[in-house]
Amino acid sequence: MMNALYGATANKYFIYYIGKMAEAITTSGQMAVRYAEQALNKYMNKIMGTKDVDYGAYIDTDSCYMNFEPLIIKVFGTSDISKEQGEAFLDKVSKEKIEPVIDAAYEEMAKYMGAYENKMVMKREKINDRAVFVAKKKYVLNTLNSEGVHYATPKVSVTGLESVRSSTPEICRNKLKEAFSVIMTKTEEDIQEFIADFKQEFMKLAPEDIGKNTGTDEIEKFMDSTSLYKKGTPIHYRGCILYNDFIKRKGLDNKIETISSGDKVKFVYLKLPNPVRENVISFPTYLPKEMGLDNYIDYELQFEKVFLKPLKNTLDAVGWSTEKTYTLDSFFG
Repeated sequence: MMNALYGATANKYFIYYIGKMAEAITTSGQMAVRYAEQALNKYMNKIMGTKDVDYGAYIDTDSCYMNFEPLIIKVFGTSDISKEQGEAFLDKVSKEKIEPVIDAAYEEMAKYMGAYENKMVMKREKINDRAVFVAKKKYVLNTLNSEGVHYATPKVSVTGLESVRSSTPEICRNKLKEAFSVIMTKTEEDIQEFIADFKQEFMKLAPEDIGKNTGTDEIEKFMDSTSLYKKGTPIHYRGCILYNDFIKRKGLDNKIETISSGDKVKFVYLKLPNPVRENVISFPTYLPKEMGLDNYIDYELQFEKVFLKPLKNTLDAVGWSTEKTYTLDSFFG
């Protein structure tokens, strides 16, 4: 309810619109999460015997991700311990040491801000043995335990990446999730083999299975009577206009329905030259065989756009490549 009210106060059309209140809420939230991270860094530097080392891996709207690997190495003499050992240790440390540090920090912050009562609480959420932070609000976690619930098989959770976006073809969403699991649990060679295997499968899929999903509001806005479409027309709208024009030119509009504004469509890249004379075509549900475009689909480019590029962003973050690279040393070695 508080979140709903906050969102409403930020809306200038809301009867109780208070812009400064909404800004104060977000600023206070940023302060609170930073306050917790600073307290944890201060505590970690104290017990590790270090100075001004940043043990924070990432902070977000309401959470701090801390790197406890140095602590594990200090206690166990190595980071090469079992998942069970690591989980049990971090669970105990969180309850007995980390949460009290945060509680004390928020009591201090409440007094500093003149609050009548401290209402800030931060509990341990996830214990992860691996994490890949790609960009702001884009990351993958290999979770061993979430809020006290142990996972017999670590759970790979994805935030903000293409595997959770509806625009990504369903088969690619599923394969991206599998790929993230491989990244989290296996080696660079394993992910390269996974990519190669899926590419072979991808090349045999139907256009409707690999087309990128999108909407089509106001197609007419991008149409031009002289050049067919206006300069700067987004690629999926261009594909819609080309689809409709091609159907009409070929006299297929009496048996194939054209795309209208508001329709959900898919689009694929085409190899040139082709009957459409452009590098893209959009279509609703499926690409009609009567158009004769199946053999012109650029599967290589489509694979790169809907699967490889999204995955590469994550691989770049861990320093891995999508395929094995050969050097002179490996050739002669």
